[in-house]
Amino acid sequence: MKCNVSKTGRGLRITVGILLVAWAVAGGPGWTWVGLLIIATGAWRLCPILLALGVRSVDQDS
Repeated sequence: MKCNVSKTGRGLRITVGILLVAWAVAGGPGWTWVGLLIIATGAWRLCPILLALGVRSVDQDS
């Protein structure tokens, strides 16, 4: 499958995901575990929501 997340988006997703998981580990609300999913979409550069909507935030050549 082709990537649909840009390099900038990847970095932002991984950073936000790590912050959310750290908050969850520190006793934050349960929804912060969604950070694991955000990290996965950044690592694989594939977002199922963007895929379903037909949106690509990356150039065709990437």
